[in-house]
Amino acid sequence: GAHTGVGMVRRMAEGARLAAAIPGCRGAIVLIAVVALVGSPFIGLIPAVAVVGLHSAHTGAHGGAGAPSVLVTGRGIGAVAGALAIAPLAAALGRRRMVTAALMAFPSALVLYGVAPGLWGTAAAIVVVGGCYIGVLSGLNTVIQLHAPEAARGRILGLYMMALGTIYPIGLLAQGAIAGAVGVRLVTTVSGALLLAVVAAVGLWRTRILRALDDPHDPTRMPAGAVGAAGAVPGAVG
Repeated sequence: GAHTGVGMVRRMAEGARLAAAIPGCRGAIVLIAVVALVGSPFIGLIPAVAVVGLHSAHTGAHGGAGAPSVLVTGRGIGAVAGALAIAPLAAALGRRRMVTAALMAFPSALVLYGVAPGLWGTAAAIVVVGGCYIGVLSGLNTVIQLHAPEAARGRILGLYMMALGTIYPIGLLAQGAIAGAVGVRLVTTVSGALLLAVVAAVGLWRTRILRALDDPHDPTRMPAGAVGAAGAVPGAVG
């Protein structure tokens, strides 16, 4: 058991070193970590938005017993539509432009979701959120698959999933605690505005992060610094 654990840690460390040497992989993992912390918690807060956020202190109106199901269904519809749109958009715009557009549209849609009036306005907004969010997830995942060398693709994708899966609950706990004090809709709106500001700042001052998201001219090639890292892992598999 201990030997297996050490081997897993070693493989993940090698994968991290390799990902750090490839700009496209490095950028995608950093971006998904930021999205997971600031943007993704909207998923876990959907019930709170439906039950508490849509309640009006002035009129006593609320989303109703079926509100959580309406919002979850809306997010699902958006995700399906977004998934169907990804390939044609990437073909028309190019990978970098498509992912950048999704990174800008997702937090913008979160702000809209945070301020939309009533159940049906909120449901319409979360359809857009769901579509943009799947564009971010799928787009960055594809960037890694195209840039990562085949021998280490599995480990680098594992890092991507780990960044998403471990940072998301941290963001959810933090936003949930803040929502208890200031309101869930305000937290959703501010988180969207904050994520949008971060993406805009990256676009203005760290442009190489976004430029690295373009499809590689030759997917079989990898940076010289990455070759040594891949070669250091005997029996590496994708």
